[in-house]
Amino acid sequence: MPDREIDDLKSCFDSFALVNPSLWDESLKNILTYSPIMRFTLTDEKQREFRVERIGFVDDEWSLLDGGNDLQKLARRYCRHLGKDSFYDLL
Repeated sequence: MPDREIDDLKSCFDSFALVNPSLWDESLKNILTYSPIMRFTLTDEKQREFRVERIGFVDDEWSLLDGGNDLQKLARRYCRHLGKDSFYDLL
């Protein structure tokens, strides 16, 4: 069950009275996955400036990683982290 908040999922199962709610936390943590999400945004069309950001899983906010006008260089620097543990170290 990718990219879902534990509290959101627990609320889906509240109607199941046969299951102890305290057991949901550990069970849900074991099945949750987080997808590496990154975006490249054109911030200045005239100067061709881009911003590179990744999503933060704790606060669901975008974090600025870098910027510049060489999109290929930015893509080479950051796209290699997608699908790897190193993605979570970017900040």
